[in-house]
Amino acid sequence: MTGLYAEDSITRRVSRENILLLGGGRALLMQLAHPKVAAGVDDHSDFRAHPIRRLRRT
Repeated sequence: MTGLYAEDSITRRVSRENILLLGGGRALLMQLAHPKVAAGVDDHSDFRAHPIRRLRRT
């Protein structure tokens, strides 16, 4: 065993998938682009009122 997780652990199997690097960001963008998700983020985000504070918390 090297590192925190065993060689055959699910964490290692998932994280070694290069497809996550290609599709993960796009999937997140598509989820945020959904009108209901975007409305929820807008309702609960203070980005417009406090952009610097929001950036620091990200």
